[in-house]
Amino acid sequence: MKRIFSLICLTILVTSSIFAQNNKNEEKTNRISIGAIWYSDCIKTGGGAEIGFTILDKALFIRDYFTVVGYGGKILQVNNNFGEVSLGNKIQIGSTIFESQGLKINLYGTLSGEVGFYFSKEKTFFALPLTYDFKICGGLELLMNNKNSFYTEFGGGIQFQQSVLGFSNLSLGYRYYF
Repeated sequence: MKRIFSLICLTILVTSSIFAQNNKNEEKTNRISIGAIWYSDCIKTGGGAEIGFTILDKALFIRDYFTVVGYGGKILQVNNNFGEVSLGNKIQIGSTIFESQGLKINLYGTLSGEVGFYFSKEKTFFALPLTYDFKICGGLELLMNNKNSFYTEFGGGIQFQQSVLGFSNLSLGYRYYF
């Protein structure tokens, strides 16, 4: 699985570098991004998509992301597998720490929340209760040619499902900026 994910990331990097337009002199402040996410924590693993909007792009940047993520996992207290689809919002605040020849390195922090529908052998998809996640993360983003970026985020949070659970999480992803 790790080899497949690495191969996909390498393919995206190579093809986007070949077809990327070099816009060094163009400063964009109203930027929209779309992206793909891989997510893992001690409760569940999954993948999804995000769309982001830049709110402020000065020395400090602020971005807002809307996410749709599908997960699979295990409810540890009752030893029960489950599937989940979550809708979320993430606020990102950070700054650029390095910029040279088409490469930017951004450090940031995020605060996010998700609401999800889940199902298990004891619960149907749309039945209550829902699941709620609240996370705080730190992230590193490598932005190439002002268009393509790879990022990683690490942090922790609280999940309210059938009980309250604390967790640590790791997410990796790709974003394309318009």
